[in-house]
Amino acid sequence: MRARIRGKVLAGVQAKIRAALTASRRRLLSSVAAAAFALPQPVLAAAIDDAAAGLVAFQAGKNADAVSLFSRAIDSRELTGNNLAAAYTNRGLALTAAGSHTQALADFDRAVALRPDSAAALAGRGAALRGLGRLDEAIADLDKAVANDPTDRAARHTIAAVRFDQGMFQEAVNLYTELLRATPNDSVALTNRGMAYLGLNDPPHAVPDFAAVIRLQPQNPVAHYNRGLGFAQAEIWDRADADFMMATRLQPDFVEAHYQRGLNWTARAKADWAEEEFTFALDSDPKHVPSLLGRATARKARDNAAGALADLTAVLSIDPNNAEALQARATLSLERGAMNDAIRDYDRIIAAAPKNVSALANRAAAYGRLGDFAEAARAYSQVLVLAPTDARALYARGTAYRLLGRAAEAMTDFTAAIAAEPKLAEAYAERGELYLRDAKLAEANADFTAVIGLVPTYAGAWTNRGIVRHRQGDTAGAVRDFDAAIALAPRSAPAYYNRGNAHAALGDYTHALEDYTAAVAIAPTAEAQHNRANALVALGRSDDALPAYDAAIALSPNFALAHYNRGVAYNRAGKPEQALADLSRAVELNAAFAPARLEGAALRFEQGNFAAAADDFAVAARLDPAQATRWHLWRYVAAQRAGANATEARAALALQDRTQWPGPLAALFLGEIDPEAALAGTEDNPERATMARFFAGEYLLLNKQGEGAPALFAGAVQEGVRAGYEYAAARAELKRMGLLAN
Repeated sequence: MRARIRGKVLAGVQAKIRAALTASRRRLLSSVAAAAFALPQPVLAAAIDDAAAGLVAFQAGKNADAVSLFSRAIDSRELTGNNLAAAYTNRGLALTAAGSHTQALADFDRAVALRPDSAAALAGRGAALRGLGRLDEAIADLDKAVANDPTDRAARHTIAAVRFDQGMFQEAVNLYTELLRATPNDSVALTNRGMAYLGLNDPPHAVPDFAAVIRLQPQNPVAHYNRGLGFAQAEIWDRADADFMMATRLQPDFVEAHYQRGLNWTARAKADWAEEEFTFALDSDPKHVPSLLGRATARKARDNAAGALADLTAVLSIDPNNAEALQARATLSLERGAMNDAIRDYDRIIAAAPKNVSALANRAAAYGRLGDFAEAARAYSQVLVLAPTDARALYARGTAYRLLGRAAEAMTDFTAAIAAEPKLAEAYAERGELYLRDAKLAEANADFTAVIGLVPTYAGAWTNRGIVRHRQGDTAGAVRDFDAAIALAPRSAPAYYNRGNAHAALGDYTHALEDYTAAVAIAPTAEAQHNRANALVALGRSDDALPAYDAAIALSPNFALAHYNRGVAYNRAGKPEQALADLSRAVELNAAFAPARLEGAALRFEQGNFAAAADDFAVAARLDPAQATRWHLWRYVAAQRAGANATEARAALALQDRTQWPGPLAALFLGEIDPEAALAGTEDNPERATMARFFAGEYLLLNKQGEGAPALFAGAVQEGVRAGYEYAAARAELKRMGLLAN
């Protein structure tokens, strides 16, 4: 049964399989070459007992004994000419088989010097050079050996092995095929041709070669292992597992077979079974680095972060510069929130590979998650030195700059990121927010629209474009965008909050209240509670609004606007002392908050605290120059009612333009016109009429003509413009006169 696994996990497993294939192919070729095919047959030095005994030891695989015996024969100085060349050749073969390629090369050099045409010596030197990685020199010697002796199969085997080492897999296949024509059951040639086929990523041809070896040697664990590699490369996981399992049955301590079974289970998303197989491998070889890495991956998949960390740390105790372990441990630290640990590992990776862009970028990300945005920006700059058009790095550095308050640099990076990757939605979103902050609404709208086009399910982009449209005056369009955001993210408090703002702007306080209430239920914020209270006030539910204002202030005690609006609500609820406390607090928090100062000044006037009211109106006139004449009128009247020196107030009033409303009222108090003239022409404008009647009444009171004041105050109240300070003050005057009940 062919079980294929796709996706990210499989990609990682296949990479490890390829790495294991490379290591296994080279190990098998080397061992087979030394034992059977890559070395020429030894040449007997006749009549020399030590040399003969050395040959016997070599053929028995006792390489150390063979080297010792050949050395004794050479050191006897009894050998000369061809016999001495043969002794050097044979000792070189034994040294090569033992992996001592440098010493072997010295012996073959002596043999070739004594006998330049010796195919055995040339082939042996070619094998030693191959062991040292000097492949071109090896081919030169091996070609000479074959030229001197075309029947030398060992030399031809070694040539094929060298071609394999050079990555010339097709040529290796051709050479092994030629050898197999003469001897079809050559298990070494079959094994190595199969490996060459795997090098060509051609498991359909490799598997039959390995199967042929199994038919010849059914109890050979390596043959089963090799076929398992072929099936694994073909992603035929069940067949691969059967072969690896057979290899471990035949040789229980076969570390590589257990390791490959672990990779097999990893590919099939069976992390528990993978961990078990990697553990079997480690039981045989506790320092097998690939199995430690594989088990770390399996443990991580099983949410055993501590176990994974222990395995990765074990790898690094064996191989301190193992890049894969450092990378995996750094990634694990990132996921665990251990940013400093991650940074230390990335530092080690970068020290070994300064141009490792991935490690540089991940280290920068770790600094960002640590909240060290300055260091994150510097780290991303290092990435961009190596990869100037890396859109992700540009975007990430831009984000760091934005968080550092370096908006201009952030804007530059976001724009560059978009130029490098026009479909990078995150960059448009970030740039759009900068444009929105700078009130560049057309540009912000374009960026958020781009985000929506790229990622239609990005609820935040719909919300942000809704905010832009609201500010552009397209309130209905804003509501539609907020509707879309809420459809995508029903628990998005910002979407509900901003839709509430849009409904309020349309005068639809019922729906505004519903949205603010939803926002508060999801994520209570001072702003949402405050606006919910405002909606309740707009719906005539001031008593219900007070608890909402309380909640807003509890969340943000220094929220001046909330104190102001709660003060207004208290005033409307007939609680002037609480109102004044809130209004005073709002002014403390923001001395330039003109509405709070005016509301407090008017309330103090209503309570008869004229001196304090006069001071507040003087400040208000500076804060609100557009209505300075009105506030100077209040200041002058309050100062006069307080019996204070009103010289400064009168002088300020005299500086006002009497040709523009309410200039005629200033003229009245300056003695330039009489009350009748001040009232003239206000009948058709209720707001002006209310203001004119109130100030005319105050004029009469101040000029000892109080008998006419009540009618004027009553007229101000009857005009019905109830939102103005003059209306409330007129009611207060009538109450002081006993002409109006509470």
